[in-house]
Amino acid sequence: MKKFLFFISLVFNVLCCIAQPGDAEINALLAKYKRPVTVLEITTNESWHTHQLAPRYKGSFIVMVPGQEIAVQSSTHRRITVLNPLELGHQDINRLGLCEHLDVVIIPDIEQIAGASYTNTLNELLTLGDHIFIGAPLSQRDSIARQYPQLQEVASSATQAIYYAYTDKKELRLTRWTVHHTAQKKYSIISTFETKQLYKEVTDSTSTWVPGINLMTFVMLRGLYPTNSMIRKELKKLKDSEHNDLIIGNMVVQGTRIVPIDFGDRRRNANTRKCIEAACMVFRFNRRFKDPQEALQKYADYLHRSQRKKQ
Repeated sequence: MKKFLFFISLVFNVLCCIAQPGDAEINALLAKYKRPVTVLEITTNESWHTHQLAPRYKGSFIVMVPGQEIAVQSSTHRRITVLNPLELGHQDINRLGLCEHLDVVIIPDIEQIAGASYTNTLNELLTLGDHIFIGAPLSQRDSIARQYPQLQEVASSATQAIYYAYTDKKELRLTRWTVHHTAQKKYSIISTFETKQLYKEVTDSTSTWVPGINLMTFVMLRGLYPTNSMIRKELKKLKDSEHNDLIIGNMVVQGTRIVPIDFGDRRRNANTRKCIEAACMVFRFNRRFKDPQEALQKYADYLHRSQRKKQ
């Protein structure tokens, strides 16, 4: 049995290492980064680009596999975060673009993700980050060239073309996934290959960008890896953190690590231990996968009650 499992693992690793159209261009781009990078891959194929990229480059690598339940492999690299939304509609892609900023987005086969009408989804996908790589059928080459002149064809195979776009995304419109209105004050992003910073107009402050995705985004998109137990272990490490607003929306997932952000906001005075206790409740049971919104609502209700008791 052990020999069989070893053989399966070996075959999987070999398949992952087979060069795919666009690999050279993606690697050439990532090699330019002197800082930790955030990469998102949206795919239905288990031969993820990120299996190859995560060991080579510094940063956080996110794989999103929509439309089917998957099992996370025990060999998943520590810098990889796995999301498994059962649906990925226009509204979800739009919200992801409003509240997250990815440096590089890879969509190896857009037709698998969005179906034959994928051209309706392309505009939203182009809002996700700075550098976008998209694979599309060769049969659509003329149509894409006509409708999306910002997409440059950089590689191709017998059946597919790989396109690249530089969007130079400069701001966040939502502070986190569950906010229901766009920010009145600007959240500007200054991003180069050397540095990446976030400027918050509401507090007139600039901070170094932390790679990864927000823990709230992780919940809403059915994050599978890191697992619940891994997240609770990371959260408990933060119980003595000197942070005055350690809500889920102020934590970032970096593969197996959870990193707090947004320190020192003088408008806040939340109890850190209560925040960690509430966050651990979200990741105590798998019910969050059935209704992420409900799980976060119960979390918010618990925090609200604990704050009222404090007063």
